[in-house]
Amino acid sequence: MPRTFAETGLEMGPWNGDVLARRVAMQLTFVGGPPRLMARFSDAQGKAVAALEAFEAWLRDEVLPKANGQYAIGARRLPADGFAQVRRSSCRWKKLLVAAQADLARNQAEFRSGRRRKIAAG
Repeated sequence: MPRTFAETGLEMGPWNGDVLARRVAMQLTFVGGPPRLMARFSDAQGKAVAALEAFEAWLRDEVLPKANGQYAIGARRLPADGFAQVRRSSCRWKKLLVAAQADLARNQAEFRSGRRRKIAAG
């Protein structure tokens, strides 16, 4: 893994932890919500913060000491024909884009529907 990637992850860790531990909770408290929802959030928040701390420790203790790869590909590491094989790909890019946009629309609709059900359930 490129060292730059591991270092960036470690630099972002405290900020992400602050967002999870304090800022999101502050916003949720400001908006308000049923006590049952607030309790579920508090439980999930604690698990998320613990997982983020474990990830940060893994990056610091295991990944960073071994990270020395370069993130830049460089000309000598490219295939002889560059990216010509990608351009010759049989993939129909427009068809793929249409399918991805349809999938995004389905996921967004499902998210909105689930959010409405949760709010109604309290």
